[in-house]
This record gives sequence, structure tokens and C-alpha cells, in this order.
Amino acid sequence: MSLKSGCRGTLAGIKLKIESRDVTAEIPYPPAKERRRIVFCALETYSKIGGLQNFNRRVIRNLAKRALERQEPPPRVLLLRDQSASIPSLGGIEIRGIGGRASFMTGTAWTAVTTANLFVLGHVNLLPLAVLVRCLRLNSRLSRAISA
Repeated sequence: MSLKSGCRGTLAGIKLKIESRDVTAEIPYPPAKERRRIVFCALETYSKIGGLQNFNRRVIRNLAKRALERQEPPPRVLLLRDQSASIPSLGGIEIRGIGGRASFMTGTAWTAVTTANLFVLGHVNLLPLAVLVRCLRLNSRLSRAISA
């Protein structure tokens, strides 16, 4: 099958549609087990008002919308110092507020290492958490490779 020079390709997420005068081909989404599991961690998002909080709310809404549209596993959102009462219930996403900094760091690191394919930080002050997750992932891969 050959495509003429007048063809266009459009990429919508991971769905690729190639159109030409003679041929239309679509590559569907991969099966659910191959899709990404996203973990997003951020600072106070629903308990305070401000620019960063509004940005994080938009990120959370768009992650939920993306998961519903693509029929992906719901992303997990972990928020430092947000109370459960202030967090709205959104379809297509799992949101949890964690009170203390130490429990937030350990809970987020554990969730990111064990379930995340994609780990997203909502603030630059959370970069040490990314380093910790990277080191723990590397160690878990090495131990699996050695035991195999």
C-alpha cells in the first residue's frame, strides 16, 4: 500500500489517522494493559487560592478528561496538606490529600515506584521526590534483573 504525496497525518494522543485520496488507515489505542498509569503529585491545590493552585486544578481536570476519553486507568493524584472535604469528586481520577510532609513523601514515592508509568510533579520543590523515585526504580529493576 503506498500513500501519495498529498497525504496528511494527524496525531491525536496516540491515535494516528493517515488520510490520502486513495487510502484511510487508523491505528487504534493500545490495549488497556499497555496504557500509561499517571501519578501526579502537587502541593495544596484545593485548600488555597492562587495561580499555582489554579494551574494544578486544570492539570487534574485534563488528566481526568484524558483518562475518560482514552478509557485508561484513572490517574492517581496525591496532594500535600489538602483535606478530603475540600477535594471535589471528579470522574476518571483518584485524588487523595495527605496531611504531613513525611507521609506525603513516602506515600507518593511508594505509589510512583509501584504503579506509575509516568510521574508528574506539580511544583519545583518536589524535585527531590523525583530523584528518590528514580533511584528506587533503578534499584527495583536491578534486583529483578539479578534474580532472573
